[in-house]
Amino acid sequence: MRFTLRKIALASYLPMRLAQLALHIRNGRAARNEYQHRRAVDIFDFHTLAAPLPPAPADVVLDNYLYGLGYSLKSFAGFPPEATHLKAYIEHGLFFGSFIHPEEHICPLSRIITFSTVRKQWLRQGGIHRAVDCIGPMIHYAPPLVDGEEELLQSYRRQLGRTLLFFPSHSVREIQVTPRNVGSLIHQIRQLGNGFDSVLISVFWKDFEQMELVRAYLDAGFRVVTSGHKFDPYFLSRQRFLIRLADATASNSVGTHIGYCLHYAKPHRLITSELDENSPTPTAAKLATVGRSTKTDLTYTQETEEVASQFNTTEWLITPAQRAVVNKYWGADLVKSPEQIRRIIESGRVQFRGL
Repeated sequence: MRFTLRKIALASYLPMRLAQLALHIRNGRAARNEYQHRRAVDIFDFHTLAAPLPPAPADVVLDNYLYGLGYSLKSFAGFPPEATHLKAYIEHGLFFGSFIHPEEHICPLSRIITFSTVRKQWLRQGGIHRAVDCIGPMIHYAPPLVDGEEELLQSYRRQLGRTLLFFPSHSVREIQVTPRNVGSLIHQIRQLGNGFDSVLISVFWKDFEQMELVRAYLDAGFRVVTSGHKFDPYFLSRQRFLIRLADATASNSVGTHIGYCLHYAKPHRLITSELDENSPTPTAAKLATVGRSTKTDLTYTQETEEVASQFNTTEWLITPAQRAVVNKYWGADLVKSPEQIRRIIESGRVQFRGL
C-alpha cells in the first residue's frame, strides 16, 4: 500500500515538474526581458504594466509564481530566484476563515508557507499535517523595484505632493467585481481625498478588462496605477513602492492590502460600498465555490468583520488595536531574517503521501 501511494505521489509530481520546466524553457527568456523592462516603466503607464505576461514559473506550484511570491522569498534569502526550485507551497494571499485551497491537500511538497499562527491553526483543523511556516506579510520580502528606489520615490513625491492611495475591490479569476454605483464610489473617494494633492487608484490587473470603470476613475481626476500583472515577479515590489509613496491609504473591502499598508506605517481607512459579483460562465461560477462551505463562509465573515471594525474610522491614525489585528491575521510580528527564510527553503522536499 505504501509503495502504491509513493507511486501515485511521484506520478503527480513528475508531470508537474516537466510541465513547469517546459514553460520555463519556452517562455523564460522573453519573460525575463519583459520583467526587466517593466521595472523601469513609469508607474502611471498601466497599459504596459497590466498587459499579459507569458508564464515561466520556476516552481512546480503555480501559486508560488503569482505576484512574485516565490521570487521575493528566494531573492530575500540570497538564492538565484530563477534557478532555485522551491519545494514548498506558498499561500498566494491572506485567506480569512477556514477556507483551504484544494491544492494544499494534494500538493506533493513537504511545507506550506503562510502569514500567521491563526492561519496555521485553520490549516491544522482542516487536515493539513505537513510543516507550516508562518512568516508574516509577504510584501516584506520583496526586492527593490529599481536600483536607486529611494531617489525615485522622492521624485514622485515632489510631483504628486500629499498622496492618498485607494485600493478598490478587485475581481478574481472566477468572479468579476464591479461597484454597483460607480458615481457613489467616486464621491466617497473624493471625500477621502480632501486635504490631499493627489489621489491614486490602484487597479488590479484583472480589472483592466473593465475599461469603462478605469475611464471613470480618470475622468474623476484620479490617477490610475497598478502593481502589475499576476505573473510579474516585481508585483509585490511595485505594490510596496506605491504604498511607500502614499501618505495614507484606503479601500472599500477587507483584503491583504490593509496589513501591507500598516506594515509600512501608512494609515488606512475602510469605507463601505455596494458591489456586484458576476461569474462569466456557469463553469466559472462553479469554480468559485470549490472549497467553500457554510463553515468557511461563516468564519470568513467573522474574521473580515473583526478587521473591518478596526478600520471603519474617520481618522488618519494607526491605533494599537489596528496593529494587534494585523499581528493576528497578517503575522506582522513574525517576519523572518534572510537566514531563517533560507533554512525554510533548504528544508523543503517532495512529500510522498502515505509516508
